Amino acid sequence: MEEHNIPYTHSGINSSEVAMNKAISKNIFNRNKLLTPNFKLIDIEEIETFEFYYPVVIKPIGQGSSLGVYTIHGESDRINFLNDLSCWDFGEKIIIEEYIRGRELTCAVIDNKPSMVMEIKTKNNFYDYNSKYCEGGSTHLIPAPIPELIYNQTREMTIKSHNLIGCRGITRADFIFGRSLNEKESLYILEVNTQPGMTKTSLVPELALRQGISYVDLVNLIIKDASCGR
Repeated sequence: MEEHNIPYTHSGINSSEVAMNKAISKNIFNRNKLLTPNFKLIDIEEIETFEFYYPVVIKPIGQGSSLGVYTIHGESDRINFLNDLSCWDFGEKIIIEEYIRGRELTCAVIDNKPSMVMEIKTKNNFYDYNSKYCEGGSTHLIPAPIPELIYNQTREMTIKSHNLIGCRGITRADFIFGRSLNEKESLYILEVNTQPGMTKTSLVPELALRQGISYVDLVNLIIKDASCGR
């Protein structure tokens, strides 16, 4: 669409590519003092000989909707993951990320401003595919019942990460408020989503509604923002 000068919505080509690549975006966070879980980027073929320090999270480098994400708490989880590799269809690069035990938070950028902060409570260990797209898979608390300092920090990190990556339009940043091994409780940014979901169970429409923006108005806002050269 960019090549044919057709206006489009959301972020541009470069910023979308950066946000989708978890390793690149996490390096940007690190360079700009936005705390993010430590990670290692490896080829998938290296995983069988990789020395694990449990617990960790394994993620494809460029996949959405929590597809291909594994939480590895011990050797049995590692074996289960290795057994699943025969069906692996998420690319040749993965990141192995330190596990942060804590509360899942999310915040959107709507009309160039950070939204309210939402806490996501799930029936599973993390906000996986079923939690995202199945009704009743998660409970959403708006505003998130967290300390005011952390609430404000979440909003500040949301707009800062949006701008650092060069995003446009609506985005959503995901966070964990918790602690890694031997560390104090802190706020960690996980990623920025440049194409957040718009289904009836999605987070951005719910956040928008809480600030008085209906689903129809949200769609109109997105469409009116369409342009080239994003």
